[in-house]
Amino acid sequence: MGADPSAIDKFNQLYLLNPWSTDSERFKVLPTQLDRDDYEAIIERRPGAGTGPTGFAYRYFRRQIEVLAADDPETLSRLDVAVARGLALVVITAQPGDNVHRIFESLNNTGLRLTQADLLRNYLFMRMPTRGELAYQSLWLPLQRELSPDQLELLVWLDLVLRGFDRTNRDDIYRAQQARLDQIDDEEQLEAEIGVFLRRMTYLKLILDPTGEADPDVRLALSRIAEWGSQTTYPVLMLLLEHRDQGQATSPEVARAISYLESFLVRRMIVGKATNNLNRILSATITELDGTSPADEALRAYLSAPRHYWPTNDQLQRAIREDPFYWRGRHLQRTFVLRRLEESYTSQEPVALSKLTIEHVMPQTPEDDWWSSIASDASKAGETPEALHHRLVHTLGNLTLTGYNQNLSNQPFEKKRVLLAESGLKMNQEIARNNQWGAEEIDARAQHLGVLAVAIWPAPLEGAGSPEDDSRWQLLNQALAELPPGAWTTYGDLAELVGSSAMGVGTHLATKDAPYAYRVLNHQGRVSEGFVWLEPGRTDDPVELLKSEGVAFLPDGCAHPAQRFTAGDLADLIGLEREDSPEQADGNGERAARFDEQLSSVADEHVIQAAHHLIDIWRDGGGEVVYGAGTTTTAILKFRPYGHSGYVLWCAVIGPYPSTPSMEVSFQYLKSKEPFSDPAMREELRRRFNAAPSIEIPESKVAVRPSFPLAVLADESNVLAVVDALQWLQTEARLPIPKEEK
Repeated sequence: MGADPSAIDKFNQLYLLNPWSTDSERFKVLPTQLDRDDYEAIIERRPGAGTGPTGFAYRYFRRQIEVLAADDPETLSRLDVAVARGLALVVITAQPGDNVHRIFESLNNTGLRLTQADLLRNYLFMRMPTRGELAYQSLWLPLQRELSPDQLELLVWLDLVLRGFDRTNRDDIYRAQQARLDQIDDEEQLEAEIGVFLRRMTYLKLILDPTGEADPDVRLALSRIAEWGSQTTYPVLMLLLEHRDQGQATSPEVARAISYLESFLVRRMIVGKATNNLNRILSATITELDGTSPADEALRAYLSAPRHYWPTNDQLQRAIREDPFYWRGRHLQRTFVLRRLEESYTSQEPVALSKLTIEHVMPQTPEDDWWSSIASDASKAGETPEALHHRLVHTLGNLTLTGYNQNLSNQPFEKKRVLLAESGLKMNQEIARNNQWGAEEIDARAQHLGVLAVAIWPAPLEGAGSPEDDSRWQLLNQALAELPPGAWTTYGDLAELVGSSAMGVGTHLATKDAPYAYRVLNHQGRVSEGFVWLEPGRTDDPVELLKSEGVAFLPDGCAHPAQRFTAGDLADLIGLEREDSPEQADGNGERAARFDEQLSSVADEHVIQAAHHLIDIWRDGGGEVVYGAGTTTTAILKFRPYGHSGYVLWCAVIGPYPSTPSMEVSFQYLKSKEPFSDPAMREELRRRFNAAPSIEIPESKVAVRPSFPLAVLADESNVLAVVDALQWLQTEARLPIPKEEK
């Protein structure tokens, strides 16, 4: 930079170097060991110095200073003064029992997050004055190089669990490790503790990426658990791998044990058992797998305990026949189950999942051809067509995998079976051998899939199965408890959600206590003729009660349809993942073309132009558009404030659905993100959408995904209001991101 060499020497000696010292003591300031070589090379001005992150930062600031100095020769002098007078060093001394991690996080408003593993590292090497440098280079540095910061923090937590601290909260990792290590005074023992971390890192890497596993059966078992996607399994997997490493288990035992673990997870998901106690159950296996009996037998016996709810064969097969599998678990877990069932037909290689999605053979929104056959089946069963459809549409017997479901959609079965017959999947070819698709065929397939499932996923030990646990009514109670004032739903909507019939839901509500049962109306929006209060002596009018809560009633006495919560709305309300969730979206060009094709087939020219106009305006404002993987290819509008990669707002969805092309506002996703976690902000967004003459989003739906027909976009005044709402949303999203979201 043309600076005076004497000025550089003066700056170095004042702030950076001890010229008469040697080795590391020559440097007045040293970064962590990971960046130390890079830092020393820069300070000593070695050729080619600065190849890592520290070098990148150095070159960036050097360039900025050079630009400023070219315009103003006094830049360097002022920078010298700023560093000498403006740079301050703060020392904070923590007291015993202080949560150091929380203290630092409260001070660290900007910059890279300091993980609890970072705090543990600093603590360890502070206590190793003579062996620390060598231990860092040989033991800790490999950890930092092989694992990401989050993975290293995960490893430190798993280490605690394997040591019996299974109740440790993830926010208290550092304090728990510190309390444990405080009992060790010898540096050599502390070094050995770091060696345990390094050994257990090899197990974690296999769990995260099973391709490195040598045994093919263990590799396949680990791969399946990795596809399932649940960190609650990690303590069990790590312990099994450690026992094998230490000679307490064989590879065949480990593979069988993991297959039992997979069965435990899959069976619970299929029957709809809640996952909120899984972490406790699986973490507690550490005390059960003590190496005194074969690992697979010990794990199977432990998971078979009655209160652990490992469903029996009968419970599994009943759920496959009757329950709404489509609402169970996460998207990838549902796809996983269907893929495993497909593989069982021919023991073939795993089916590629990249382009396969879940298809309803009997459609979710049937058209006339379908309703005719559904009505015929319903009359035989003594049900209404709607009740039979609700009961069967989401069961596993009606679901399959396909790579071209946009071509299937609501097509009559005669056309669907042609495409299914051409599929490479055996289960689709099997469906195509039917001449029609109705209740009898769905039930027969469900029974067949039940037999396959029993063979794929081993049962718990005989006599130790789970107690009866009718989760459908728990799910119903959960949905009703979340249903907000000013909203109503129907017996059919609840039946579709929980896998029952409208009559079954009505019977349950007439005999069992359930929260806000008066908010459940018939399909017309009227109070059922059979409605009774279960509270003794209660006689108030449910219609007047609903009105007092904000439900509007039309002149014919029916509740306003805009305030109705459908099965999909209820699923959103209680956090069930739908197939068209943003997690399944990407920006694939093929999907974008499919969206345009589907939109053109269901909307007129004015609506198509308006939809593309909204997408263009969204992009012009800094937003992104990705496309969903469902039967209907949706366009999902998302926004990343300040380009922050980890903070995404999913804002709205344009769906060219064949029955009702619509645009939905994603309050469900916005409500967990600042600034829209504030109900007042969501209310303002709702108000702006409702400024459109033809849009009416009820106040009760600011926690779900309400929609309005795309047809309203044919009116320019509606388009202007929607544009205003979207632009306001983007403006508000540019507010500073809260620290905890960084």
